[in-house]
Formats: sequence, C-alpha cells, structure tokens
Amino acid sequence: MHTEKYYREHLDEVYEKVLEAVREFVRKQKPSYFCLGLDGWSQFHNGFIGYVAHYLADWKRQKVVIDMLPSNESHTGKELLKLTKEVTDDWDITEKTDVIQRDNAANMLKMFKEEGCPFTDANCLIHTLQIVINHTVLSKASVESLLEMCRALCTHANHSTVFSEKLKEAQVTHMKKLPSETLCLIQDIVTRWNSTYSMGARILLLRPALEHLLIDYPVKDVYFTSRDWELLEQVVTVLKVFWDITLELSKGGTCISITIPCVSIILNQLKLEKVDLSIK
Repeated sequence: MHTEKYYREHLDEVYEKVLEAVREFVRKQKPSYFCLGLDGWSQFHNGFIGYVAHYLADWKRQKVVIDMLPSNESHTGKELLKLTKEVTDDWDITEKTDVIQRDNAANMLKMFKEEGCPFTDANCLIHTLQIVINHTVLSKASVESLLEMCRALCTHANHSTVFSEKLKEAQVTHMKKLPSETLCLIQDIVTRWNSTYSMGARILLLRPALEHLLIDYPVKDVYFTSRDWELLEQVVTVLKVFWDITLELSKGGTCISITIPCVSIILNQLKLEKVDLSIK
C-alpha cells in the first residue's frame, strides 16, 4: 500500500492518461450530436462546474464526464458562455452540441441569451420541482414554523444520547418493535427538500413513541399539537408525490421525453390525494 504522497505525485500523470483514453473512446464512436448536462455546485467551501456529454452510439445511450472545473468566483452569463465554449471547443463538439441542460440559476439563464450563443437550452425538471416545492409549500409561515420544530427535535436527538436511547425504548414499549427494529430520527438539510420529506415521514412514523417520550423528556421549543400533526401529514403527503417523481427522474436511463408524463402524474396525484388546498 503506497503513501498518500505517492498517489498525489502520480495524480496528474494518471489524469492525463485517463483523459486521453476517454477522448479516444468518444472519437471511435463518432457521434453525430451531443447533449450536455451543465451543473454548478459547492462542496467543502469550494465551487465547481461540471460538464457531462450524452450521445447515441449504435443506438445505445452513452454518458461521459468531459470536464469539471473549479468555480470559486461568481460567473456572469457572458463568462459562463466563454467557459462552456472553451470546453466544447477543446473536445471539438461545439457545432455538434444540440442542447445543454441547465438549472435555473440566473447566470445560466443569461448565458443562453448572450449574443452569439450557439447552444439551445433545456431546464432541469428536478431543479424546477424543488423551486415549486420551496415556493408553494416550504415557504408558508405555518410550514416553516412546523419544520423548525421538527429540526429542533432531530437536532436534540442527534446531540443527546439519553434521548436517543429513550426513543428506542419507547418504540419497543409503545410500538411493539424489537430492539433490532428501532429507528432513529432523520435530520434534514435545509437546501434539499427531499431530506425534508425523509425527516417528516420518519417523525410521523415514530409518532406513537414520540408522543409518550416528549411527556417525560420534553425538548425545548418542541410541542406538537393535534393541528401540528395534521399539518405535518399534509406536508409529507405532498412531498411524497414529488419524492416519487424525483426518484424516477434520477434514474440513469431517464430521458427528457418523460417530462410531460411526470408533470401530469404530479397534477393528477395531487388531485387524488386529500390535501388541504392552502398547502397544495
């Protein structure tokens, strides 16, 4: 087993070999058109922009990461277009790039409105659904207050070993679970509504245990009224519809052609669910 220093010293060499192998792989398949996925994200206090190329070869879908660049500075639409053209020119696919899928960030929207932009854009449905959820459900004052209480409960459980153990005991006593079947609460991440669904669904699942536990072991600023439980059920019901569609859209073989069916399913499902109109 080599040391970390050894791998760091050989990283650039390995990267260049892999890069050339990927280029040769794409060249041999001679695709006529490309669709790109463009995404920006941050991790460990650093920003990145990634480019994924999608194309057909012998009627089989191919997906290749063609670049990932550091992005620690704010990029205007014009600068982002310049950066994107540098990537596509480097791979000699600018004229073959048909559509670029993007999120709804303002600079990405402006990029495709820049004069001389040779690309057509398509927005990311998953990101759009997240915006819909945030604007129509999670931003409501009553829901925000409820979710803050849920987060306070989960945070307390994560920091208190006593509370966590008592929660397991309560599940055994009041939910007839075996010790090996007990569950923990799930802390959500505010910027990801999918995890908010997981948090709410888990709290509802453990309601019988929590109602008894919170009497003997109260948590500051956490008190669920009957109305709170009803509201949480409404929120989780709505989020569940979007959760299912997001899982479907996240599959490796997903195609843009399922956009309209997915939206239709969401609308029809929300009509079938008995959801309060003020939440839906």
